[in-house]
Amino acid sequence: MPVSFERRDEIGIVTLSRPEARNAWGADFNEGIARCFAAMEDDDTIRCAVLTGDEAGGAFSAGANLKDPRTHTMDSAAEFIKSIAKRRARAFEVLANFPKPLIGAVNGYAVGIGCIVTFCCDVLVASDRAEWRLPQVALGILPAYGGSARLARWVGKGHAMRLALASRSRRRRPIASGSRSGWSRTLG
Repeated sequence: MPVSFERRDEIGIVTLSRPEARNAWGADFNEGIARCFAAMEDDDTIRCAVLTGDEAGGAFSAGANLKDPRTHTMDSAAEFIKSIAKRRARAFEVLANFPKPLIGAVNGYAVGIGCIVTFCCDVLVASDRAEWRLPQVALGILPAYGGSARLARWVGKGHAMRLALASRSRRRRPIASGSRSGWSRTLG
């Protein structure tokens, strides 16, 4: 299964697992995340959740699975942008509205949609290999699913604009954790 669930005491751990493609995001990730997080929301014995990528993939998520024909179906960037509101991924809404603390454990590359999903978390914990990148601008589009706005909440508007519009990478120094209120000092 591309999204797996494991329980450790009162913690639910959801792992993105497509190691042969660096945990590339496909429609099956949306379905798996919605399923796992709905189950955890209904389980009163789970106190918090962790979202991470399969270590074998060497990445949290390398972005969209471009080999999956269901990932990109639009003929042009303009049609893609017009369709975002209609096909907004349920996974982002599920993660952003999860009522329990959500920790993003970033253990490698978080690129494109993989980057954006980390900004739905309440707390990010990063390994020394963690790296965030929003390469969409190189394709002539802005990050979808509220990516720029979610990023701005973490690092401030100026840093978000620089990272999103310049398509620059941001590496994470090995510090235990950051939160929405203090992350800009370490990521930005």
